[in-house]
Amino acid sequence: MNILTKILAQRCAPIAALLAFTIAIPSCSTRSASLDASKDTASTRTLAVRLERGPCYGRCAEYTAQVFDDGLIEFDGRRNVKALGVQRRKISVSAVRALQQRFTDAGFAKADTAYVEGAAGCGRYLPDGPRTVLGLRIGTIIKSVQHDAGCTGAPRYLQTLASQVDSVAQTSAWITGTGASR
Repeated sequence: MNILTKILAQRCAPIAALLAFTIAIPSCSTRSASLDASKDTASTRTLAVRLERGPCYGRCAEYTAQVFDDGLIEFDGRRNVKALGVQRRKISVSAVRALQQRFTDAGFAKADTAYVEGAAGCGRYLPDGPRTVLGLRIGTIIKSVQHDAGCTGAPRYLQTLASQVDSVAQTSAWITGTGASR
């Protein structure tokens, strides 16, 4: 990948991620119905929380973890993870609601939509950090925030929320092979 391609990818990624999250929200029911064995509940399934971890210049894990309101977790490992492709597990609905509440309590809905190089809230920028996209849906509230780890001015709670999604979704089983596996 040449330098121009890398720059374009970095500049366009915030728009693409927000678009992907807002498009994924209404279409999750249809997509999940074709992916999940329990098709009777898939038609009412709604995406509640989404975490996407992007590339860095090193060997950062690249994946998406989606948490649905009925407790379904879908992990899609893309690169530098133990489990490539889509993996699934179930958690309790109360764990999903508690995770959504953590986003609410942190003030996620008031965050800027992007903390990336050049954005007002980025602050001093340090290159080579992975980009994280967090998404939340509670009722009619839909919010997506991109966070480049190199932005020193971004709210600390974004990293905390990303870690909490990983913890609740038990992604370590698919990233490193440690932790719970089902």
